[in-house]
Amino acid sequence: MMKTMNLGLIGLFVVATFSANIFAAQTCDGSVASTTPTTVFTVNADGTVSDDFTGLMWKPCVQGLSGSQCATGTAQLYIWQTALQAVATVNADPAEPYNDWRLPNIKELAAIVEMQCHSPASNLTLFPATPMIANYNTAEPQQVTVYDSMLWSSTPSSIYGAAASSTGRALAWGINFIDGAIVRADKNSSGFVRLVRDGP
Repeated sequence: MMKTMNLGLIGLFVVATFSANIFAAQTCDGSVASTTPTTVFTVNADGTVSDDFTGLMWKPCVQGLSGSQCATGTAQLYIWQTALQAVATVNADPAEPYNDWRLPNIKELAAIVEMQCHSPASNLTLFPATPMIANYNTAEPQQVTVYDSMLWSSTPSSIYGAAASSTGRALAWGINFIDGAIVRADKNSSGFVRLVRDGP
């Protein structure tokens, strides 16, 4: 079964960081074909999830969360550089069954977006508790306008992959799992991390 990849809204995306993770109610449209159907994944005995199409093995929880429903702990936010460094920490943990986890590239991360759903655009059977944080507008008084759920990829942007002289900002690719949009984010923005490895 072929998977589709959302190449939608590409632009600069900055995450507002707040202390609490917020889990909004997911909405799904059954008239849209599932892009990550549960039937093409295998839930392994060690708690990982394998994609039978790509052969990749995923951690079902973002970093900081654990348990069968990812209900234990607190989802951790990282800037891009610390997201890359977090991989080495995980791989050095003797409690980990594998030591070859990595940050997915943007194509790999896009392959687990569930375009049938939003808030989040994730198959919550396979990847439960995908975290979201409230992003506030600047109106008075401030009101919650959207949710952000950006997950980092390992892929730097070909445009401003290094700091731009005009702005000092460097960009990398991520995905906003609110709606599945692929975004170029400032490397100093905050995002979540879900690790992958080459299976089995």
